[in-house]
Amino acid sequence: MISALAENALVLELKNNTTIEYLTKNLPVVTKQGENVVVTYKEKSSDYLIVDVHKFYFAEASITSAENVKMESNGKLLVSVSDTQIDVYGADGIVSIFDMNGRCVKQTKSVESHVSFDKPSAGVYVIKTGEKSTKIIVR
Repeated sequence: MISALAENALVLELKNNTTIEYLTKNLPVVTKQGENVVVTYKEKSSDYLIVDVHKFYFAEASITSAENVKMESNGKLLVSVSDTQIDVYGADGIVSIFDMNGRCVKQTKSVESHVSFDKPSAGVYVIKTGEKSTKIIVR
C-alpha cells in the first residue's frame, strides 16, 4: 500500500536490473513511440527500448527526504543517494565522483542520461559530468 505521507513514484524496471524512479509530483507521462517507451517529466524526456523494459508500476519512492535529493539550479542534473547507491540523472558522457582531496573515487559513462554508482563511504563528494557539477553528502 502507498502511504499518503510518502513520496510516490512511477517505477520503471529494466531487464538489466536497473530501476529508475520518477516522482509523481513531477507528473511523469508514459507513452509509446515506435519501438520506445518514453517517460516525459518537467519538460524533459527519457526513452527506453520496449524490449529492454521489464515492467513499470507506482510505489513509494526510495527517495523520501530532501536531504537525499539535490537538483542543480539549472534544473538539469539530479542526484539521488539511497542506502546502497548514487543515481545521477541528466548526465552527459563521463560521470566522475571526487572526494574532498580531489581524488577521483568512481567514474563511468552515462547511458541515456543516467548512471548508478555503488554508494561510497560516508563523506562529502563532488559529482562532475561535462560542464555540470554538484556537491553531495553521503551519510
